[in-house]
Amino acid sequence: MLKQLVLATGALLLSSSLLAAENPKVLLTTSLGEVEVELAADKAPVSTQNFLQYVDSGFYNGTQ
Repeated sequence: MLKQLVLATGALLLSSSLLAAENPKVLLTTSLGEVEVELAADKAPVSTQNFLQYVDSGFYNGTQ
């Protein structure tokens, strides 16, 4: 019984830590310095995914 309780507690802690994943962050580099932007994936999942696809493709590289 105690072993099952320990296993269930461990599984609960593991699953809650996986669900509490951090929002993705993007580093913008400008001529005036760097800006770190945190994307609200929980509030705007489609926009976050779309923006990250543009970032990964290099769409914004070299823009002014």
